[in-house]
Amino acid sequence: MRATISSLVLLAVASLAQAQIGPGGQRPLALSCEQFSQTYHQKYFLDTVRAGLNAAMLGEALSDAEPGIQNLGDAASVAVLKVVDTKDLATPRMVRAYLQVVRAAFSQTQMKVACADDKTANVTIFLLDYLREKVEDTELQRQIDSTKEYVLKRAPLRNGGGN
Repeated sequence: MRATISSLVLLAVASLAQAQIGPGGQRPLALSCEQFSQTYHQKYFLDTVRAGLNAAMLGEALSDAEPGIQNLGDAASVAVLKVVDTKDLATPRMVRAYLQVVRAAFSQTQMKVACADDKTANVTIFLLDYLREKVEDTELQRQIDSTKEYVLKRAPLRNGGGN
């Protein structure tokens, strides 16, 4: 009886191992946790956007400091939401830096964005509207409005998103 159970367990383990390797010795289609983390990190270009925000806060031109931000589209706003602490998001200094990042992210009229979802501006417009409500400085509100117009001229909204 033990030999039968041991044989069944061994066959089950062998089958699982074969399924993990896949046909012809290929690697599995599923990503490991480490691979997923690296892929996820790269999709939103977190380090690039963080560096762009820092450069903008230091007064550097983003085209010189972080050319990788160009053509990120909506991914830049998603990255900002991931790298900026919520208590800092609506500070005037961060808003000004974010506006520079957004303009750079949508700077090319013919965007060559890797992810089709990032060609739309839904997250960006949502975040700009949120920041517009949170800031009290009228000049900064005007800059947010100007940036929103800039983005809307370069990128569509998905599924009839509002203005």
